Amino acid sequence: MAHSLHRTGIGYPGFYLGTIVITLLLLLLIHGNADPELLLPLQGFGWDRHLILPTLALVVRPMAQVAQTTATLLVEELTRPYITAARGRGFRPLRVLLRHAMGNVWPPLLMTMTASLRLLTGELLLVEKLFGWPGLGRLVTTALVPPSTAMVGSMAGAASYFLYPELVAGALTAFALLFLLIDLGAALLVHRLDPRLRQSVAVPLG
Repeated sequence: MAHSLHRTGIGYPGFYLGTIVITLLLLLLIHGNADPELLLPLQGFGWDRHLILPTLALVVRPMAQVAQTTATLLVEELTRPYITAARGRGFRPLRVLLRHAMGNVWPPLLMTMTASLRLLTGELLLVEKLFGWPGLGRLVTTALVPPSTAMVGSMAGAASYFLYPELVAGALTAFALLFLLIDLGAALLVHRLDPRLRQSVAVPLG
């Protein structure tokens, strides 16, 4: 069961999961006689219930990737000689896991999180469009998708923003800066968490 859920989370992108969620909710409304007040909203703008479904659609795949990487790295790390030595010294299993094993797992795990976050940001374009959430991703799709497609589920004047130079340049610049900040933050954290990198910088050349 857990293996099937993991494969589902890895294999299906956020917009596909979002489509499945929307289809299931519509089936509940049409054939299940469900109370609309009890169901989560598919669209809207605010800070509460309308964010739940898009967030779930976005985070399932990154969470599955991070969980897979964490499990793989921990299984390999827990077989290292220094872990056996720490257990032989009588350290508690939780301390061995958190202080010793996770110390070497965090750097590659952070790089996996960075890649997952970049992927999530890319899927944000389609998920925002799918759920009608007026964010940066929907703004980019409005500017880049042809008018005949952009009019679906959008405001009446959406076609006027198609390939609008300032809008396209601003949106793409914002995403480029976001990717740059993500990579820079991950590199700084990895450098701080991995003592081998700090030692290589501290060794004088020549």
